[in-house]
Amino acid sequence: MTVPMSPVDSGAASAPPPPPRAVRLSRTLWITGAVLGAAGSVQQLADRGRLLEELRRSKPDLTQEQLDSAATGGVLFGLLFTLGLLAVYIMLANRMVRGANWARVTLAVIGGLSVLFGMIGLVGIFSGLAASLGLHVGALDVVISVLVLGLDAAALTAMFLPPANAWFTHLACHRNRRN
Repeated sequence: MTVPMSPVDSGAASAPPPPPRAVRLSRTLWITGAVLGAAGSVQQLADRGRLLEELRRSKPDLTQEQLDSAATGGVLFGLLFTLGLLAVYIMLANRMVRGANWARVTLAVIGGLSVLFGMIGLVGIFSGLAASLGLHVGALDVVISVLVLGLDAAALTAMFLPPANAWFTHLACHRNRRN
């Protein structure tokens, strides 16, 4: 009795299995968190009065023209940085869902740091440390921070659930057999 060989065993090229729900969910959560975080950054950058106030407090010797120029430069840099970070998150999440384990590891490191610093930031806000340092944190800032923190933590968890781990392991074995 002969046993039929699988496409992997016979050397024929086969398409990798589609990503499990946990990996697709993680991708959605990463991108949603990145978009929400970017929206929060844009909302903060749009508050020119607050930016000028913070600049005036930190650099009292600047003229109004210098303050305006610094605020404009800060907003432009902030927008470019925000868009770049958003693009990185989207690229990594898309690579992860296509089976790139390096993208999953990179997201784990970036996301882990994001969760850690997000929790430290919230502790600073709720303990009054942020206010004592002269930082203005509005209710919307707190809500966005909590939501992004939750999305990042959920995305981290989802991409390491057993089905996700099994899928990445299967892909690695599949690649090793081809090489």
